[in-house]
Order: sequence, then C-alpha cells, then structure tokens
Amino acid sequence: MICAKLVKAYKILFKCSQTKYDNSIDANKPTMLIKKIFGLVVVEYKHESGVIVTRLSYWGFISFLFWYGLFVFCVINVYIKDHTILRNLYDTRLKRYGDEYERIATLLFVLYAMWKLAFNLYGNTSYVKYLIEVDNAVKRLGLDIDYITAAIIGFFCTMSQLLVYFARTLYICVTFNSLDMAIPYERIFQVVFCDALALILSGHFCFYLFILKERYCMLNSVLNDIKVYKSWEYTMFIRDKPNKEKASQLQDKYICQKIESVAKIYCMLYEATNRVNKMYGVAIVMITFLGMNSIILYLFYFMEATASGLFNDMRRYIYFLIYILWQTGYATGIIYMVVYFSENIVNKVEDAAFLATEIINSNMSPLVTEAALRLSLQFLHQKPLFKPCGFFTLDYGFLFQTARSVVTFLVILLQFVMEK
Repeated sequence: MICAKLVKAYKILFKCSQTKYDNSIDANKPTMLIKKIFGLVVVEYKHESGVIVTRLSYWGFISFLFWYGLFVFCVINVYIKDHTILRNLYDTRLKRYGDEYERIATLLFVLYAMWKLAFNLYGNTSYVKYLIEVDNAVKRLGLDIDYITAAIIGFFCTMSQLLVYFARTLYICVTFNSLDMAIPYERIFQVVFCDALALILSGHFCFYLFILKERYCMLNSVLNDIKVYKSWEYTMFIRDKPNKEKASQLQDKYICQKIESVAKIYCMLYEATNRVNKMYGVAIVMITFLGMNSIILYLFYFMEATASGLFNDMRRYIYFLIYILWQTGYATGIIYMVVYFSENIVNKVEDAAFLATEIINSNMSPLVTEAALRLSLQFLHQKPLFKPCGFFTLDYGFLFQTARSVVTFLVILLQFVMEK
C-alpha cells in the first residue's frame, strides 16, 4: 500500500509514467543529481552500449570541495573557540574531554566517508557489473525486474535523509534560540554533517541489500511455483495416452534445468553478498563502533544530569532530554537498520532452503527430487553471513551484545566519574 502511494507520487512529481530503466545504473539516475549537489559523487559510472564506464563529474567535484572545505573550516573554528552544544545545556563532569573525543572521532570518520562516498563507491564498478550479471541471469530465467520501484525507493530514501539532516539542524538552532544562548553554528554543522554521512553510507549498504533481497524473492517464487505445480512446464505438454510418458520426461527435464539455473543464480547472489562484505566492511565497523560509543557517552550525560538535579530547571532539562534522544536514537536507528536488512537476506535464503526441502519431500519424479536435493546441499554450504572485516556478525544477536556492552561501559564510567 505504501509502495503503491510512493509510485503514484513519484510519477505525478516527475511525470515518469513512461520511464523505463534497463538496469540498476539507469535506475540510479533520479538521485544522482541530488548526490552531486551535496558532493557525494565525484567519480560516477554510466552504462553505455553494454559497457560500464567511469568519468569525473566536474559539478560533483566542485560541490565536494565546497562541502568538505566548509567542514574543515568548521572543525578548525570549533577547536580554536571550543564551541560545544552539550556543555551549553549541561556542564558535565567530563568537561571538554567528551567533546574532544567526539571531535577526533567525527573528523576521522568524515575523512574516511569523504573518500568512500565520493570516489570509492562509484569509482569501483566491479560490484555493479556483477549485479548486472545477476540481473541478466534472472532475465534469462524469464522473470521481469521492476527497476522503477528501486528508483522510487532510492529517491525517497535520499529525500528522507536530507529531511532528517535539516530537521535536526533546525531543532538545535531553535533550542539555543529559546534559551537565549549564542548558536554554535560551526559545531552544529560538524556534528550533523558527520551523522548525515553515517546515515547516507549505511543507506547505500541497506539499499544494495534491498536489491539482493528482491532477487532472492523472485527466485523463491520460482521454487514455490514448482512446488505447487504452477510452473509453466506443468501446462505446456499435452498428456494424451500415446505421448504421456514422453511428455512427463520432457516436463521433468525442463524443471530440472530450471532448478539448476536457479541454483546458479543463488550461487551468484551468495558471491554478491561476499562482495558487499568487502565493499562496506570497514564503513560498517566504523559506523557501529562510533554509534555504540555515542550511545554510551550520551546515556552517561543523561544519568549524570538527572542525578545532579538538572530537572529543577524543567525547560532546560526538556531540551537536554530531546537532544540526548536525538543522539542515542539516531545511533540506535542506524545500527538497527543495518542489522535488519542483513537479517532479511538470511531469512530469504532460509525460505529458499525450506522450499527446496518441500520439493524433495513431495511426490515428484526422481530427477526433480535429485535436482532439489543438490540445491538443498548448496544452501548448507552457501549461507550468507554479513561479517564486517570479520569482527562480528550482523544479526539480532549482535543487537543484544551491543546493548550488553553499552550497559557494561556505562557502569564503568559511572564508577570512575560520579561522586560517591
């Protein structure tokens, strides 16, 4: 229902009811201009005559220099003038040490994200070429790929990221204005810009996983049609008495070929997930690490401020609470989003393994059963796991481990910093 409304709104706004995209690169065009404006694309790729080529975007390069030059300028001013947001709301016992840690961490992350988004993601075409190979294999199977839906989701995800960016900036400015305090614009830009890059980078990762999930769903529908006897091979051959045995043999032959083709595409998708691990591994490690540290730090600020009686100034305390919720909720949301999309891929593979098992247990011919058995064995050896740099696995258990680590370090901080 929501997707249908997005499709309708997209067509009304951009009059693209007749637009047809042939591949994932063309489907990315509606968001490319927005990314260039914010300096997120310097090296871009295009699909020309069946070949993927890269070229330098001069408009993207100029925007890149502007936005990241502005960030460096703000970092220098924040360090010299000791601009702060949190210590204006509450004078924490950590003094400027918490701010110093955030400044160093955000600077390192932004420098990495600058290179990753502007040059590496779009300059390295290997994983995009492989995705096009996967799509071509799916099309040879007789399935249609809806690229316009991917284009719509990509566009609205980009716009929602910009909305969060500007809403957060506006809230901080309104807070300082309401408290009759000087607005630290440089510090606001530094904090919000870093968080926006984290959201955009994790959004790229999740969008790529969304595309892979759609391909898994398409292949699972093929297996499901075989299981419930709705595949076209069951209705193509005429089973009169003279040709009944021959028709059954041809039917089983084509079904086995289809299962083998599906198995090859599943293998390609497994390789695609491995390429995702390599492409986004370092980025996901940095995002989750910084996010977890941000949660620990700001929860400590919350507990310290509450214990010291900041709630006596209810107006300031409410603004302080909202700012803490922004910081912790933002970091938690990004970590959960990354885990959620990773788990989705694993769930679709488990569904495919279940469908293969049901085909084996059904009353089909020995040839079809043997082909399904080989596919089932393939799933045992090719279960995708998302392990950024091999440090941890992105699953729901990781959320529990993160929560446990947050509580542990929070208790340690409270013991060393708070008075008895």
